[in-house]
Amino acid sequence: MLHTDSMERQSNRLIHERPQWIKDFKKPTGTEIKYINGHWYLYERTSYWDNEKKCSRKKSGKVLGKLTEQGLIPSKERNTTQNKGTLCLEFGATSFLFQQTRTTRKILSSFFPENWKEIYAIALIKAKENLPLDRIESRFSDCYLQYTFPRISLSTERIKSLIFELSARTGTISQYMAKEVESDLLLLKNKKKEVSNVPFEERKELEYVIKELEALLDPIKSEAEICSAYKWKLSDLDYSWLSDFDDIILDDQNLMDSTLNQKLVAHGILEDKLESTVQGIEIVLFFINFIAIKTVDSIINTLDDLNLLDQYPYPEFIWQLSTIRAVKANTKWKLSRIGKEAGILCNLLGFSPWL
Repeated sequence: MLHTDSMERQSNRLIHERPQWIKDFKKPTGTEIKYINGHWYLYERTSYWDNEKKCSRKKSGKVLGKLTEQGLIPSKERNTTQNKGTLCLEFGATSFLFQQTRTTRKILSSFFPENWKEIYAIALIKAKENLPLDRIESRFSDCYLQYTFPRISLSTERIKSLIFELSARTGTISQYMAKEVESDLLLLKNKKKEVSNVPFEERKELEYVIKELEALLDPIKSEAEICSAYKWKLSDLDYSWLSDFDDIILDDQNLMDSTLNQKLVAHGILEDKLESTVQGIEIVLFFINFIAIKTVDSIINTLDDLNLLDQYPYPEFIWQLSTIRAVKANTKWKLSRIGKEAGILCNLLGFSPWL
């Protein structure tokens, strides 16, 4: 009987293929489309952490409206809420990353005063989920950074334009990365002074890391070598965040190569400038991912210092905090109810989302 039901369900999927107008519908982040009794509907979609399978799983929420060829017909409840100007954003994980990267914001704004917010937001979203560039916009529109930087745009076209702009500033990028390394070295040297009582092995490991970072300040070190050093620091930790890191960098590179070819055809870039532009783009991608990797590294160190790393591996840590959301209605923001597990984690971190 179960087998028959399963076959019927599979058959229904085949019969009810999505028409073109459904495929063309741009569903908002955190939603899904369902086919029920001959009609298409838009539903809320959330996720929860499955402790047994150690992964996040989908959970459907309430219906938001009916989809027709003319567009979405909101449900009455949703329509009333929208008229009041409701907006719901993820306010936990991104807010924590924001609070933990004050030094990065300070250094970044001093080197790139015109567009540091865009660079920073892209890198922070990558640190949160390790996403390719063409998926940044949807995450930006659904998180704390939208609340913090409401005037910037992170459309894919704007991101590509930004990368081209930065490709002519590789010297500044090198200076920025060196300054970040200096900042880390200062923190580690201060930590070394405070841990004179720790076991010999831990002291030697700290001295080794300090020596490795000092080597990165050698003027001949490239941006790629600096970026790879931080990636190496995370390589011993088995985190899914890093599992597809190289593939994502390749996706980003392919996106920029395609755009570069279009600019060449349209004479937007002169051929004699091609080689330097290609090298510049590679450095910019390393630069953005360097900030993301360094952010993840600092969060992992924080969890390790608090003895929370075994209990909250980085992906689960991010997922738990991502369940904290804030709602804006009638121009006022209010945090949604914080779940028990997320509340416990906030208390252990001594963290509260900003409003």
